[in-house]
Parts: sequence; C-alpha cells; structure tokens
Amino acid sequence: MTFQEIQELDHSEPVRLLEFGQTGSVVASSGMKLICLWDVDSWQKLWRQEISRDCLSLCFADEDRLLLGALRNNQLMIWDCAEGCLSDSADWTEDDGGHRNHAYRRPISAAICVELSLLAVVRGQDILVWDIESNALYDTYGKETGARRNGTATTSVKTFVTGGLAFSSDPSVTLLAASYSDGDLVLFDTTEGIVKEKTLANAQLLVSSPSGRTLAAADSAGRIQVYDFETLKLLHCISAADYGIKSLAFSHCSTHLLDIRGSECRVWDPTALLRPDEVDENSDTVSVFTQPQETILEASEDIALITTLACHGNGELLFCGKSDGGVYLYETNSGLEVQKIISHASTVSITLLVFDNQSGILSSVDSSSRVMCHKLTLPKNKAQGAEALFDHRVGVAVDQILSNKGATRLLVSSTIKDVLYSIVHDGSSMFTSTEMVEPRPHRWANHPTNPDQIVLMSNEGIHLYEWKTLQRLMTPDSILLEGKILSQLSVRSLAQCAQSHYLAATFSESLASHARSKKLLLWSPSDMSLQSISTKSPSSYRILADEVQALIGAHGQKLLFLHSNGWVCSIDLDISSIEGHTRHFFTPTDWLSAGVNLMIDVTCNGDIVFVKRHEVAIIKRGLEASEQGPNAASQSPRSPIRAQRPSLAKSTSTESDSVFLRPYSERKRPSIPVGTRKASDDIF
Repeated sequence: MTFQEIQELDHSEPVRLLEFGQTGSVVASSGMKLICLWDVDSWQKLWRQEISRDCLSLCFADEDRLLLGALRNNQLMIWDCAEGCLSDSADWTEDDGGHRNHAYRRPISAAICVELSLLAVVRGQDILVWDIESNALYDTYGKETGARRNGTATTSVKTFVTGGLAFSSDPSVTLLAASYSDGDLVLFDTTEGIVKEKTLANAQLLVSSPSGRTLAAADSAGRIQVYDFETLKLLHCISAADYGIKSLAFSHCSTHLLDIRGSECRVWDPTALLRPDEVDENSDTVSVFTQPQETILEASEDIALITTLACHGNGELLFCGKSDGGVYLYETNSGLEVQKIISHASTVSITLLVFDNQSGILSSVDSSSRVMCHKLTLPKNKAQGAEALFDHRVGVAVDQILSNKGATRLLVSSTIKDVLYSIVHDGSSMFTSTEMVEPRPHRWANHPTNPDQIVLMSNEGIHLYEWKTLQRLMTPDSILLEGKILSQLSVRSLAQCAQSHYLAATFSESLASHARSKKLLLWSPSDMSLQSISTKSPSSYRILADEVQALIGAHGQKLLFLHSNGWVCSIDLDISSIEGHTRHFFTPTDWLSAGVNLMIDVTCNGDIVFVKRHEVAIIKRGLEASEQGPNAASQSPRSPIRAQRPSLAKSTSTESDSVFLRPYSERKRPSIPVGTRKASDDIF
C-alpha cells in the first residue's frame, strides 16, 4: 500500500462526496451542482447529471444498477446507472396526499441503508426515517424516546443532532447511530424503535465499517474514537490534535481507518480493528482487550521541527538544524538523534547548513541572518568539541551559503547582495569581506574542474568569479545559456556532480521552493572557461523538463532527482546517449507534503535521506532497485531498466460528457427502485 496518485479526474467543481460501487467497478462523485459516474478500469466519465442542491449522502444499490442520492432540498433521487438518467424521485416532506409540509427544517445530514431500504435525515432535534421502497414515512426518532410510536417526551435542554449519522452496514442488525450537540452518541434500534445504548463522544463525524461491527467517531479536536457498533463499547482512541478532521472512512476490509486533516490523508491500523469472528469471539483462546487502547501523536507546538540538513562525508553521520535554534547530530544507520552540537538561540530556526569534509567545519545560518562556523571534532562519530571560528549577523535574509574546499572562504548570498568572508582558522574573530550586487535570481556553485573559481548562474548566463577576491573574471560578458525554455524561467538550485564534473541546475516559473514545475538541465565543464561564449545543455537530458520536483544530488556517476509523480529517479552521466531515466522507488505522499520546504539528500553511501517534520527517514539500498519501463523487454538482463514515461505517472481525464463507456449496457433496468429488505452478502 503506497498511496501513489495514479489518476486525476476532472469533476468541474469542488467535490463534496465520493462513493465506490458495490462491485468496485464504478465510483460516483458529487459537488454542489453535478453528480458524475466514472468507470474505474478506464477512468472515463460514464455520465453526469445536474442537481438542484448539493447531495448529503450517496449510495449504490442493486449491484450498481442504481445510484441513490439524498439532496439538501428534501429530495431523494434515484438514477439508473446504465442509462445515465433519473429513474425515480421522492420528497420526504410530502404527506399521503402529496402536499409538502413546509414546517420541515432544511436537513444538515443524511444516511442511506440499502439493506433496510431506509433513509435517515437529520432535521434539528429529530431524525426522520423514510421508507424508500414504499415511499412513505417510516418513523421519527428523538434522543430520549426513540421512535415516535413509543410515545413523546420533553426535555429541559434542547439538543440537536450535530450531523453525525450512520447506519450499521451489517445486514443482520438494524442499528442507527447519531451524535448530539450535548456530546451524547445515541444508538437506535430501528426494528424495535428504541434507544439501545448511549455514551459521551462529542462526535461530529460517524462512519460504519463495511462489516458493520465497528463504528468510528471523530470530534472537532481531531480525536477519533472506535466503538463496537452493537454495544458502543470504546475499543480504541486516536489523539492527534494538529488538525480538525474533514472526512473519515474505512477500508473495504474494515481493518484500516482513513482520515483527512488539512491537506493530508492519514491511514490508521490499530489492532482494535482486527475484530475476531463471532465464533472466535466467544472462544476462551481469543485474547480480548479489557481496556481501550490509545494512539497519541505529539502536537506540533510541543516538538522542534527539522528545518534543514547536511550530510557528513563519511556517510555515517548527518547534521539537522531545528526550529529551536539547535544543530543536532544524527546517525544514518538508525536515523536517530545522537546529540546536540551547536546552539544559536532558542527563538530562531536554523535555515541553512553546509559541511566541509576537508576541514571539518560546519557553517550554519538562522532565521535572524546570523552566520556561524564551527570546527567539529567527531571521534567515533560523536562530537567532543565544536570550536567557534566565525560569528556574524549579515543583516539580510540569507538564501544560500557556500564554502570552498578547506572552508577558508565563505560566500553568503541573498537577493540584495552577496558577501565573501575570509575565515581565519586560528580561533580569532578577524575576517575580511567583499560585497557585490546581483539583482537577478541566481545561484552559486564551485567550479567543476577549477577549485580557484566559483560559478554564478542566472536565467541569462553563467559568470565566473575568483574565489579569493570574488572578482568577476569575465567582464562585462557572460557565457550565454542557449535554449528557449530558459528565457522566462528562474534558476532554483545549482549543484556540482563531483565525479562527472557536470553542473546540474533546476529552473522553474516560480521562486517558491515547493514549485512542482521544475526543469533539470546539465552543463559540461568544457563550456565553462574564460574563452567560452555560450553553453548548451545536452539535448539528451531535455526529456526531464517539467518532470522534476527536486534535485537530490549526485552519487558516483548517477544524478538523482525526485520525479513529480513521487519516484526517486536517476540518470547515468557516464553514458553518452541517454534515452530515459531509471526509477528506483516510490515516496509516500505525506513525506513530500509535511512542510513547505522539501528536505531530501543523498549520502556518499547512496542512502536517501528524507525529513518529515521532526523525524528522519533513511532509505538503505534504495538505488539497487529499479522500476521496469516500457522498453524493458528489449534490454539485456543486466542493463538498468529505464522508463521513458512512467506508466503510473499522473494523468488527467478530460473526456467530454458524450463519451459513454459503460459496463452496464447489457443490463436490464430493475423493476423496483431499490432492492427488497432481504439481506445480501454482496452489498458493501
């Protein structure tokens, strides 16, 4: 289970509801004005229908021959899935004479039970239950008395149904759960018309598992409580108070629970969802939890988030700057924190880190534009000392720092100015600086072959500078970058590919660090001399345009990047003719959306390092795996498999409404709007 995005459907408006069919071959989407039906195999739009008001609940019936929708205007609509037309409709506010009761409140939520042929609608304090098959009122339920047929009762405090409403999906029971404004979760038996159970839950969302044995309830604080549906016994509690829950759903097997918080979807698999069969549940050999279990996630404000990282040259250590102003040492073997080695200030975040392997000097920058350099002593991969060599506040927001080999020079770059510092390694605070102004978006990198030179790249050209003085060596001209795509783009990152001597750069239309549309290009060092007039990126690499989300770095002769579809990929710089790139492994989406800045790097051992919030994930031997491409059959068994266009890449369905590819064309319309009350094992 990778949760890789494989398809994008164009519903033409914001989607409020999604519902898969009973057979799994179709899915329905609903918004404020439209309902669409899609074929799961081809992802083509089968049909769409306009609706007068938004849909509160969707449900398939009769083996996906019918689609039922409860609308906010008190209308129950039934569509024929084969014909794509309205099959029947009903107004649950009408009396026996066909007259509408205008005293009915506008519903706030609804739930449909195909097995019982019932529709439940929330209208203030009461729940109206409508018999779909007979097209008549079944009963009205109140919190204290249950069904109206059992009598009426008055309460001193009025409580309203908050919107949480769910039928049990188990066809052998007739249970309806509802959450109220005073925090009570009430369980009704619709056959006997009674209140069966009641507990305090403060729920706003309710959902039944496909098995019908488990009920999940979500509150406004982001907490999820899992109950036994028949007894309302609490089985598990998930506390994660970082976001309110927008949506809640079970997997088809009832063993996973999914929620949407903010822009993320989380998947939970507590052991409480592994419900034993009814026969096993009564066995003496089955272990049953006597107390509810709990899962707790730390709140964001209680932890220090990782804000930047840098890898050590030995491949066994890495440095992480955090939001608490500290720089920490981590081990790549375990991904765990070893110790705190440097402190800036507790009120600032570390924004940039650069480590020089030759001198052992770590340069760090915080959000207050303070720049520090420390010489580290790391015997047996533990810090015994961090000697401060440089401490200076630049006064402007720093975008990039770069040091030469040996860290005798430190370049601090911003959108306003670039400053070169000469650092004295004898422990004194003396330094010299040279400033220059480069108003265009630009990035710096060490020259691939000349250690005395530094390269500046903008969208217009490449300039060469002297490391010692920051003097421009090519005045006033620059090495022009050829290519139409670069004229309207801005350079985002620039990296030296150590062994291959190439320079790799990413360009994008937006300067935002999380811009998805990035182009990866490379330049040869032979085109970066004082005699060069222009340079052109090798045409064989241009197939990567518009597909790169982030440049990871170089490992040996491989240039690593993160594809826009979430795959870690590489190209071999040692091959003169490149036909594609190699896909290695897929990255979970929540790793890439955990923050604004994507933090990913590669160690000298080929381990891929990801940062998610306050944790570090180390992918070992990930580059040894490769994903088969479309031309793999023609390649030799030992050659790496390269994919021209990954088959699982994100695509968009834009079929017109006239396209009607349906697996139902040979099916006959059912004679009744909804199946009988007979339980069916095929439903849900």
